[in-house]
Amino acid sequence: MQWTSSGGFSTHTPWIEMNPRCKDINVEDALKDKDSIYYFYKKLIELRKTHKVISVGTYTPLFEESDCLYAFKRNYENEELIVLNNFYDKQTTVSIDNIEDYEVMISNYQDHDLKKELHIRPYETVALYKKK
Repeated sequence: MQWTSSGGFSTHTPWIEMNPRCKDINVEDALKDKDSIYYFYKKLIELRKTHKVISVGTYTPLFEESDCLYAFKRNYENEELIVLNNFYDKQTTVSIDNIEDYEVMISNYQDHDLKKELHIRPYETVALYKKK
C-alpha cells in the first residue's frame, strides 16, 4: 500500500520494492480526489449494505457470447440489478429490453444515454437498478 507520495508510513526500509508510481498513485492523494478509486469502492460498499439484491439476489449470467463483457443480472424481492463490465479497450454494444425502467446505480463514467442499444465504452462498469 502506497500511503503517501513518498511511499509509506514509516522510516524503516520496506521489505519489498516501492512502486515507482507512488508519487502519482497513493492513498493520500486519493483521499483528496472525490473521483478516486477509494471513493468508488466506498460507494460500492455503501450500496452493498443498503441493497440486498447485491449480496443475496439470484445470479443470472448475461451476454455470455460476448468476448469482452462480463455481465449479469441479480433479482431479490422487488429489486433488479444489471451489472455490465467491459474489461477491454474497445466499445461493445448490447440490447436491454425496457432499459428506460432502469436508473444508473453506479458507474465509472459520469454520462449515460440509456437506450435499448446500450454502448459500453472501453473499461466501463455500470450497474443498472430498478424496483419492480
